Amino acid sequence: QYDIALSSKAEAGYTLEESKYRLVERILNLLQAYSQGKSAEISLQEGYDRLSKFSEMIDRRVESGISSQSDEVLLNSRLIQIKSDLINAKSKKTLALKQLSLLVGENIESINFNLDKFNFDNIQSSVLIDDMAKFHPTLKKMDEQLKSSIHQVSKEESALYPTLSLVAEHKSGDVYTENSSVSDNAIYLSLKATTGAGLSLFSNVEKAKLNTKRVKSEKDTKEQELTDAFIIDYNNMLLAKDKLANLKLNQEFSGEVFESYKRLFIAGKKQWLDLVNSSKELMDISVSYRDTKELYNILKYKIALQTGRINLEGLSSNDNEIKIKPSQIIEQNNNLTQTA
Repeated sequence: QYDIALSSKAEAGYTLEESKYRLVERILNLLQAYSQGKSAEISLQEGYDRLSKFSEMIDRRVESGISSQSDEVLLNSRLIQIKSDLINAKSKKTLALKQLSLLVGENIESINFNLDKFNFDNIQSSVLIDDMAKFHPTLKKMDEQLKSSIHQVSKEESALYPTLSLVAEHKSGDVYTENSSVSDNAIYLSLKATTGAGLSLFSNVEKAKLNTKRVKSEKDTKEQELTDAFIIDYNNMLLAKDKLANLKLNQEFSGEVFESYKRLFIAGKKQWLDLVNSSKELMDISVSYRDTKELYNILKYKIALQTGRINLEGLSSNDNEIKIKPSQIIEQNNNLTQTA
């Protein structure tokens, strides 16, 4: 029973750790939504400003008969579409910011999220998976549940053993005779055993053993589930890193194409539709590049969280861990600038 109590105490501790872990995970998801919304807003605004510069030019061309009215309609249509996308990006950013404010208890107006703390380039994925299995508070909690169920088996089995009682007595004198010198000694041995009604204690042992198997199976299933989720995050992080280099090159090439199309359009060698499409392509690539960059940064932090490189002020004490409270994750580690 004492062992069961110790396991229950440890399980409660890891349950608290699990709550802290979920809180940090929630904050990271909101940071991802905020940063991606903010980056999309920047790229869309750049695209809007870039197209807006052609408004006066296309108006003059329409008035002089060089361009058709449909060219002006196309421009306005694209600007309205970008405005709609801007509204969605701002809404996503604002909602995430309000949710973060509620979580940390502060009126946060802006966040500069910059993550360069973690580098997993030289660490094998198998090592990270092992770290995750050793650290994750959910698995540690289930370990304690397994220990408790094993102790419960021992407790049920111990009830099958007989109980031996020893009573020793020494009597001096006689309560009925004054000044009696009579003395006597007696020892009683009592042996008791019970199997419960209908041998119910044997079934209790079997129940406890089956429960142990159930907890073990649930733990294995949960570990596999967490491993699969970790592998997805890890692969997405690698993909985002590789994608960033390609997107950066595409962004540079698209910028050169747009400038070339702009000169050719003025010279009358390119259509207005070609110029507008090249501007949209440049904007889309810029949105994708910034979005992927924010995703890459967040995924690095998620990998660090899952592998125990962030200390949740709990039962783990690794000198190499970054010690941080869930409520401080924004303020201390992500260069948060907030105005209350």
